[in-house]
Amino acid sequence: MSSLKKLKAKQKKKPVSNALKLVLFFNKLEKQNLIEFKNNAVYIYRVLLTLGDKPQLFEQNLYSYAVSTGFIKRGDQLKIIDIETDAVIK
Repeated sequence: MSSLKKLKAKQKKKPVSNALKLVLFFNKLEKQNLIEFKNNAVYIYRVLLTLGDKPQLFEQNLYSYAVSTGFIKRGDQLKIIDIETDAVIK
């Protein structure tokens, strides 16, 4: 029984559950009109990119979400555009 507890303690989070959380997070942002995908670009409020400890990770997750949902094709560049000013951020 104790070896079973040790095994459970050593388990890492499953990528599937993390991916599901990301999909739900970005779906929530879309429903709240905080992000919008169109024409190989994501329109987003600039402040959302600065939230959290690692903004680069947020952008990577955003790209992965866009590819997995079919908004862009893998290998295409995702343009990040500010909703308020229509300025290209990246």
